[in-house]
Amino acid sequence: MARLSRVYHRGSSPGFFLGKPVDQWHDAEGSTAKVRKQYVGIVTNYFKKQGVTEIRVESSEFACGDEIMFQGKTTGVFSQTAASIEAHHQKIESARKGMIVAVKTDRRTLEEAIPLHHTV
Repeated sequence: MARLSRVYHRGSSPGFFLGKPVDQWHDAEGSTAKVRKQYVGIVTNYFKKQGVTEIRVESSEFACGDEIMFQGKTTGVFSQTAASIEAHHQKIESARKGMIVAVKTDRRTLEEAIPLHHTV
């Protein structure tokens, strides 16, 4: 149930099964998810030997310790903590819009993958 509360949803209701009208199925406007996901940017490269993913940050910034999620057609979906972030081979605390950064990843990512930042 904890994992389900993190995805987009409008809450639950017995409305359909009890014959309630559609507008009475839930009380919430929009999602009641406990966690929001914000678009970060795109994966521009993956360095297999180092296990590092290069990301072009296009929107939301993220920092060391933040949870990021990668989505891709062939890589699927996985989340992990951004343990360290580098730009120009220097460790940095956060990645901002317009930057190209490197993040060590637990799994392989491909260029079609889209990183998202989880926020509470």
